[in-house]
Amino acid sequence: WLGIILIWCASVGSMDTGLLLSVSPTCMANCKSLYVVDMDFMCLDYGYSVNHFDTHSTCLGLYQDLYKKRVKDGYLLENHVFNALSSSEISDFLFDECSSDRELKEKFQKVASVTSFIDTIATTLENNSHVINKKIKTLVIGGGPIGLIHALVAHSYGSEVIVVEKRNTYSRNIWFDVGPDIWYPSIQYLRSFGFFYQDIEYQESDMNGSPIYTIRCQILERFLLKVLAFASIEYTIGTFLRICNDTHNYYGLISLSNTSSNIQNHGLTCNSDAGIKKIPFDILIGADGSKSTVRDIFSIEYKKYNGFYINNIVYKNFKDIHQVTMLVEFKSNNLKKCKKLNTYDDGTPYDYIHPSYFIPGVTSVFKRWFYGFCHLQILFSNEMGAELLKEDNNATNILFYTVNLIFENKYSNIEDMLDDINNGRDGILIHQIDINRAKKPGIVTGNDNNYASVFLVGDSLVSAHYRLGVGINNGFLSLVEFSTFLREIANISSRNQLEACVRKKNKKARKRSKQLVQFELSTIYYEAYCDYVVTVESDSKEYDDLIIWKKDKNPGELTIVPDSEILQIGLWGM
Repeated sequence: WLGIILIWCASVGSMDTGLLLSVSPTCMANCKSLYVVDMDFMCLDYGYSVNHFDTHSTCLGLYQDLYKKRVKDGYLLENHVFNALSSSEISDFLFDECSSDRELKEKFQKVASVTSFIDTIATTLENNSHVINKKIKTLVIGGGPIGLIHALVAHSYGSEVIVVEKRNTYSRNIWFDVGPDIWYPSIQYLRSFGFFYQDIEYQESDMNGSPIYTIRCQILERFLLKVLAFASIEYTIGTFLRICNDTHNYYGLISLSNTSSNIQNHGLTCNSDAGIKKIPFDILIGADGSKSTVRDIFSIEYKKYNGFYINNIVYKNFKDIHQVTMLVEFKSNNLKKCKKLNTYDDGTPYDYIHPSYFIPGVTSVFKRWFYGFCHLQILFSNEMGAELLKEDNNATNILFYTVNLIFENKYSNIEDMLDDINNGRDGILIHQIDINRAKKPGIVTGNDNNYASVFLVGDSLVSAHYRLGVGINNGFLSLVEFSTFLREIANISSRNQLEACVRKKNKKARKRSKQLVQFELSTIYYEAYCDYVVTVESDSKEYDDLIIWKKDKNPGELTIVPDSEILQIGLWGM
């Protein structure tokens, strides 16, 4: 949004800092009781750095004051705004005498979104705010989507929260598939924080009536950070180094510099103060990714898995299961349009398995062609993946054949293709996907007099298979367990009671993480090692209810693989 307004009516109380909107003299004469705050809403939107708010303290402060007033007084801003707009004094002039002022109308429409946004956030964050009736401090390490949403939930239950993130900018353009809500609570949580009242770039699709929203990572991060700012949750840019404790508290030591020399300083103590911030905590959330420092500090085993249950009957442990993927971001044109894609006769673009019928070693191709961000992900068979991991691989040739199949306009040579890729040849990223899981989702550290709980969430608990969308959604699933835990710790008074709460949470987290590992490994194996196609039973209540298909000769034609044949694979392998 280039601009936004908030209305404050005389019946509610005017703002001294308000600026009267510039409208025609006739309208203004009939508009004396209407006060408007007109400012750039981008200061709370998608700036390029996570500390973007620091340079807009006046703007941020005004919105925070409005939010706090809403929480304190307990009324719905939206009701007051629309009561004023519907009164004869205002509505008559606004929609009759000023009906030609399109800009004014559009701004008032945005008022509805902004006030509803603030009302929604306030309702969500304050609904359970008195559940924890004592000072519980939560330290969240990692300011990605999963860390931010856990911070918001902890705050909503009354905990004092601090988030630590080592990046000073949000720039990841990877796309997340959030939903569907028949399997995950992700969309429900986003809705509760006013996501759909914002002018946010997302792509909506559908699975049997349940929506799926495809969102860029940095857009989701910036939105959640915006909600944090409304709630005045502390956010620190720094690097988590280690923990320490005294007789009363546990602390996280945070380096306020991201330089490697500072990070490698293992001589730090609780009394270190040069460039170090000491943050007390009762709950430590490790949302710091697959290379989690939190997990390493507490020596929690992070094990690679290579086995899964065949048909949920026979457990088969293979020598090694992984999949190789290629990620490429193509440039958009001056109109922020991605390259046109080849289509079937009915006009729909080729589906993700179409290239696998024509290009040996390619199992699937996923296109995120939205809002001028043109991302391509290619997944490979086990044999082709092994070749691509070699230093002298033929990655550019494979990509060339693939894009010339799916793009409407073909490249005449590889160099022309590389010119259309962000960062050229260096922009072709090849990764090996391994599936790892932490042995313990949560622990209690300390003694009977001084103790704290530690939890791993997101990729720090289970590594994610990029294309399946299960990583981000499982992070949202963990909020269900975390919310239960927050309700229960309100009544604990000893380490033994805390350990009982953590064991209960761990039981659910282990079940969920094992289900995720089963889903990821079975999908990788059937696709990369067996050349099958894996889909999910769309009307199932579980996301891991798989259907295995065999490709027929004709592109797009598939036959379901019988359970007996799948079981045979489990017993004897391919």
